[in-house]
Amino acid sequence: LAESVRRLYAAIVGQSRMPAFYARWGVPDTPTGRFEMMALHGFLILHRLKGESKAIELGQAFSEAIVSDIDRNVRELGTGDLRVGTEVRHLTQVLYGRFAEYDEGLETGAAALGEVLACNLYAKAAPTPEQNSAMVAYIRREVASLAGQPLAELSRGEVSFGPAPLEAA
Repeated sequence: LAESVRRLYAAIVGQSRMPAFYARWGVPDTPTGRFEMMALHGFLILHRLKGESKAIELGQAFSEAIVSDIDRNVRELGTGDLRVGTEVRHLTQVLYGRFAEYDEGLETGAAALGEVLACNLYAKAAPTPEQNSAMVAYIRREVASLAGQPLAELSRGEVSFGPAPLEAA
């Protein structure tokens, strides 16, 4: 299980670091922007695992890996030992809030998902309508793609993300 989780986590980090998200699609290339991209891709994996009774343990371990990495990153950014716990708790709450908002946005429709992205992923960067709709389309595409990936592969840590928005052509 640990190796599978490590591989899934490495996949979301790798996908989150694709330069096109920042250079072309306007996600702020800051620690906050990178956190938001990691949260988005973590959500995509957890969304795929949701409802799979055989994936409960994998989903839990994957969530714990994300929180563990948040802790490591908070420490690397120089947060003092006395504040690490508070900061990690806050970021964990933000993370799970994002998961809920993305889930609701997917259920509600493209406009709602676009609003969630504008508020969270882009924060103060104010995406262009093209950037925002490209990211909405990307998320919907990835949800559909992940739905088609067998649970057995995901359980082995094998996940396949597509290219950044509109980069496939």
